[in-house]
Amino acid sequence: MIFNYLLYIFTNFLFIAESGMRSNLFLNIKKNKSVSAYIIPYFFITLVPCIALFLPWLPLTFFYLSWLATCLLQEQLLPTEYHKITDYAKIRFIVFASLHFCVIGSISIITTYTFNEIIENPYTMLRCTTIAMILFIVMKFVLLTIDESFHFVLHQEQKKDFRYFYKFLHLSTANIIIQSIIFSMKTSAKVPVSYIIFSSIISLLLMTSYIINLSMIFQVEHAEVSFSTLNSSLNQADNRIKQLKANAHFDALTKANSRLYLIQEATRLLDYQALFSLIYIDLNKLKYINDNFGHKTGDNYLCEFVKAVRQNLRSDDVLSRFGGDEFVIIMPNCTRSNAAERLATIRENIKKYNSNFSFSAGIADSNEALTLDALISMADERMYKEKMEKRRNETS
Repeated sequence: MIFNYLLYIFTNFLFIAESGMRSNLFLNIKKNKSVSAYIIPYFFITLVPCIALFLPWLPLTFFYLSWLATCLLQEQLLPTEYHKITDYAKIRFIVFASLHFCVIGSISIITTYTFNEIIENPYTMLRCTTIAMILFIVMKFVLLTIDESFHFVLHQEQKKDFRYFYKFLHLSTANIIIQSIIFSMKTSAKVPVSYIIFSSIISLLLMTSYIINLSMIFQVEHAEVSFSTLNSSLNQADNRIKQLKANAHFDALTKANSRLYLIQEATRLLDYQALFSLIYIDLNKLKYINDNFGHKTGDNYLCEFVKAVRQNLRSDDVLSRFGGDEFVIIMPNCTRSNAAERLATIRENIKKYNSNFSFSAGIADSNEALTLDALISMADERMYKEKMEKRRNETS
């Protein structure tokens, strides 16, 4: 008798353990609810199915009904994070009930008990229930160990696409309840035990096949969504890189090309041994304007100068801000003498645009040096000579 009581407690523990596996209990308790509000009813309803085994009439039927009710109530009390599939409670019910039938039928074959004698004896039924629940827990553990992603989410709007699966769930649930009623009757002794076992195995195989296929479908769907998200992220990153590159090629204030772009373009022309001239420009009066009128006026001065110079450049010419008030112009397919003529035209047009603009410039072409640094140094020296000559002329 003590063994039966211990077995009853152990069986209840198995039901609780299986329920805990189902929902990751303590991780799913909502923060705005007290712990006891979930745990107490959650554990209490798990004890109900085993109590039904000791009813004097139709114990198997009431056991299955109470187990189905327990599964449904648990879904309401603690909906799982992973299994949001509608009627997931019926999946648990059908798998366990099929295992239960198989265990009862197998014990009936290997012992002297008939199927009716087993289900009429609450302690024999308790042993069968214990074995079935152990098998159920092992099955779930093995499936989750083999594939941790063995979870699927089937939303309400997808129900139409899987209508045959839902019909199978409803029919299988009704079939188990009807079979439990029939097998509880005296006339059921004529039903072969092999039929009970075979039909339960078929039900298990169909359910397993459905679940595996569902899991594979949702894994593919998840992979497609992940690929789409990754592709979108890559496109955003690519656009961001293009934007950063574009920003790196322009000076933030004047919108002239940046020093980096100048170096890249001049290096490219040198690598291809293309002819080009480099004009090094030093804009005058910027310090005076900044000191007397403020840096905002000085910034406007720089921007207007760039605008004035650009109006006199070709589409393939490059105007870049080299630093502070220094600018460099690259003129492809242009010798030093041609660049000098064009620079003279630029000076005249800029005076017409704004007579306040004043700058010194030096020119060097790619025939005079092999490296960019050498070209810039040469043009810088000539610019400096021009500046010194202007100052001497102003003082004389």
